[in-house]
Amino acid sequence: MIKFSLKLDDIEKEFIQHHKNGKKYLNLVAWERPDEYGNTHIIKQDLNKEQREQDKVDRIMRPIVGNLDASRLIEDVKRTMAGDAQPPTEPVAARGSAPQSQQQDDFDPPF
Repeated sequence: MIKFSLKLDDIEKEFIQHHKNGKKYLNLVAWERPDEYGNTHIIKQDLNKEQREQDKVDRIMRPIVGNLDASRLIEDVKRTMAGDAQPPTEPVAARGSAPQSQQQDDFDPPF
């Protein structure tokens, strides 16, 4: 199981991608950075190469838009690699989560 949260107010709307299919997408990237609250990663918006390079030149630090706790997943991988456990028989995202149709219905981002 991977738990995460996003601060929707900190999302930079100009990086939301509008695709031909009429849907809006937001690319995110998780960077490993444990904190005192039990989070294992921070989440930032994933920018294209040109924007990242320009941010370096302009010395812009994009905001952290969320946190992620992947500790259970990390432990599963460590045990599997050590030969102490069999790999999970179901996808990680499916363990302990609501049915796919319910997840889709409950998710309505404000952008």
